[in-house]
Amino acid sequence: MVDLARRLRGSVLFPGPVFGLEDQVRLGLGQDPDRAGASAAAAWWMASDPEQAGDRLRAKLTADLEDLAALHGMLVADGVAKAGRGAATKQDHPGAHVTEMGAGGAE
Repeated sequence: MVDLARRLRGSVLFPGPVFGLEDQVRLGLGQDPDRAGASAAAAWWMASDPEQAGDRLRAKLTADLEDLAALHGMLVADGVAKAGRGAATKQDHPGAHVTEMGAGGAE
């Protein structure tokens, strides 16, 4: 059975599907996913300034890896630790609903 009230609340908060890293970072962590530059700008960085492109790419990749580590800590590691103690619920993390929505709303 599908809880339509829950689906409606989710659709109001997230009018579209949450799939990519950018959406997870923005909605789950509340951070700007492009704070070290946009992923789509990498080709432009190489074409416009090849000498600094390496530094910019390194900064972008580092920021993305830090975001992944934070998401892992928030959604996976903490959830596993809490589940081991028998206290994990979907309300334990403010970003827990992001994984539900990211999976196409499947439960």
